[in-house]
Amino acid sequence: MEILKLNNVSYSYNKKDNVLTDVNLTINAGEDIAIIGHNGSGKSTLGKLLISLLKPKSGTLLFNGTVIDYKNDSLIRAKSGIVFQNPDNQFIGTTVRDDIAFGLENKRVPHEQMDDVVKEYASKVGIINLLDKEPSTLSGGQKQRVALAGILAMLPDIIVFDEALAMLDPKGKKEISELINNIKKNNPSLTIIRITHDLNEAFNSDKVVVLSKGKIIFNDTSINVFKHETELKKLGLDIPFIVKLNQALLSEGLISEVDYNLHSLAKKICK
Repeated sequence: MEILKLNNVSYSYNKKDNVLTDVNLTINAGEDIAIIGHNGSGKSTLGKLLISLLKPKSGTLLFNGTVIDYKNDSLIRAKSGIVFQNPDNQFIGTTVRDDIAFGLENKRVPHEQMDDVVKEYASKVGIINLLDKEPSTLSGGQKQRVALAGILAMLPDIIVFDEALAMLDPKGKKEISELINNIKKNNPSLTIIRITHDLNEAFNSDKVVVLSKGKIIFNDTSINVFKHETELKKLGLDIPFIVKLNQALLSEGLISEVDYNLHSLAKKICK
């Protein structure tokens, strides 16, 4: 079922030069979408438009079939959240406990229930032992877990990850990536939008949207998108190692086209 739809959406920060131009995009509930593109292609802008943090210069955003504007953007904001590249930019509370509770207070969750909810989601992301810590004292991976717990506690339908792995070391990237994947497996109806430079993260998504100069170039399954190696390289992008390997095997006649798709699919299933 369709949850988000952009119809001919354009956006400009200076009211003159478009960052995005005539973008049409439909996202179904429960999909795991990756948005990739070179620096300045409009990825983060698109992610913010999709959850109404920014308003289109022209065109429309629909959430569950309802056109979203200034008067009713609370409909989508109540059901969506975003994890930024630098979690320090979204911390509010003086402790981890306070930060997770902040959104619950805005939703007017009764205080007698709030602590149980905070503990539940802190436990889900593995930070139950950090509740009384100051967010500024935590590692990058721990900070992203706090940010994620705060959003999950709000029971969103949509989560946008805006380069959420970019500032982490390899261990932190692996841990947070696995955490996101497990959350998705346990919540099949949750819609995930990953804005990323990480090709392996993109490959593990259901679909990949490729942006260039504010326009959508590809919008297809990740397996199909990464078959376009020549076109992607012209856009300053590459393809994941597993795709390169499968293409080499295919070109040498060592696997068939059917095997190519099966090998790629098996890799995604085992993510």
